[in-house]
Amino acid sequence: MKLSFLNVFILSLVALSCDSYVEEKEEPDGFYYYFDEKIPLYLTDDLVSLRFETSLSEEEIARVLKDHDLEVFGLATEHIMIARTTGERSANAYYTSYGSTAKRTLGDSTFVRYAAPVFRAPNGNGVGESLAGLTDEFFCEFADTVSAQTIQRFLWENQLEESDDPGKEWRNGSYLLRVTKRSDQNALEEANRLHELPYVEWASPNMLRRLYNWVTTRSDHSPSNNP
Repeated sequence: MKLSFLNVFILSLVALSCDSYVEEKEEPDGFYYYFDEKIPLYLTDDLVSLRFETSLSEEEIARVLKDHDLEVFGLATEHIMIARTTGERSANAYYTSYGSTAKRTLGDSTFVRYAAPVFRAPNGNGVGESLAGLTDEFFCEFADTVSAQTIQRFLWENQLEESDDPGKEWRNGSYLLRVTKRSDQNALEEANRLHELPYVEWASPNMLRRLYNWVTTRSDHSPSNNP
């Protein structure tokens, strides 16, 4: 088992209790690494994890959502949210098109930092499940033998960046990184790929696990216990 500061990652994820929202599925749609354990993820088809650029006002964001048949399901901040589809399009029609030259989705717009999947995932305590909204960030700890210069070259070669959010580095070799719209994969895919590299101690996506101002107008998507 790889030893690391993964507990910092776990502390950065805030818990969302919404057991009533989860439906059992036989096969997961994906996974993320917790140490060396693969944690299953079950894709939702009507929820989108969104982050708008800070240049947009609250009124402009509301107009964009309406124009794209979306409504706010929960907010982390004014610009970071999970939205729900209200029209005929499924959630994947909004995702940022990493690794594609066809940039035609809402997530590819210049005023959107990312549009990403929302999953159902087991809670950290092993009891029940909750929503996990993918962001464009992931945590990564490189082996002690990897120099800072090598890390910077690796980031440049893979179209990755250090996050501009606070606390992006906890100790030498541990980083909060982000994919860009030039990257070939989303943050989950990139974290899983890096985790399996011999010179990486661990990598795991930074997901939204709590949304502070719940919009619960749709009873079938309301969390069982609001925070």
